Amino acid sequence: MVSLLDVLYTYAQENLVLRMLKEEVADLKRAEREGEALMDQLEALGGEPERLVEKLRFTGDTAAFLRERGAFLAGLSVGLELGELRPAPRRETTCWPR
Repeated sequence: MVSLLDVLYTYAQENLVLRMLKEEVADLKRAEREGEALMDQLEALGGEPERLVEKLRFTGDTAAFLRERGAFLAGLSVGLELGELRPAPRRETTCWPR
């Protein structure tokens, strides 16, 4: 069964991340393309470099996923805490006539 957190995380990844990064999207996409190009160059060397590239991809993807999920959970936690804040109770004193 899929948890609510997983559903929210998937929704955020698919619908909100690029919107939140709208000013950085071009930089993000360029960095991803450059990283993939470098990985492809190393992979083309074959043998040990190719094996290391595969391992690097796996560990890098795992670390990125965990970092993104942690940031999402932290943001959700902050949002929930802010949602619990209540305005200060109103006092009977006011500058407005009744």
